[in-house]
Amino acid sequence: MTSVKDALLKYAEKYSVPEGDDRMRNPGPPYACPVVPIENEKVLLYGMMPPIAKMDVTLSTLKKAKHISLSSNVIEKITGLKGCECC
Repeated sequence: MTSVKDALLKYAEKYSVPEGDDRMRNPGPPYACPVVPIENEKVLLYGMMPPIAKMDVTLSTLKKAKHISLSSNVIEKITGLKGCECC
């Protein structure tokens, strides 16, 4: 199973644009260089392979998040959101 910490690293890798890439001139959504999940308002953690099974306190580091997408995972309980300003 993927931990929330690993999922955030995968998210940053997926949405970051390498230096010298043409999208750097006009990044536009969802691209930014580099992507730092704790600074984003929208964090997409859906469809992780292997899936996220447990939410943990790592989610509370997403202070600016207004939208956290976690669908298509195998999460049993909603936890780890204490400290998030959006909740």
